[in-house]
Amino acid sequence: MDHIMIWMAISERRGKPSWIGILIIVPFANFFVPGYLAFSK
Repeated sequence: MDHIMIWMAISERRGKPSWIGILIIVPFANFFVPGYLAFSK
């Protein structure tokens, strides 16, 4: 559960909505969430 809070905080710090961090628990989306947060402006 803590890793979801960490991903939510990362997405907020990157200027994205916090619900993107919740997508890390979705099986197919968890491949794309880190790349989206890392390479989006």
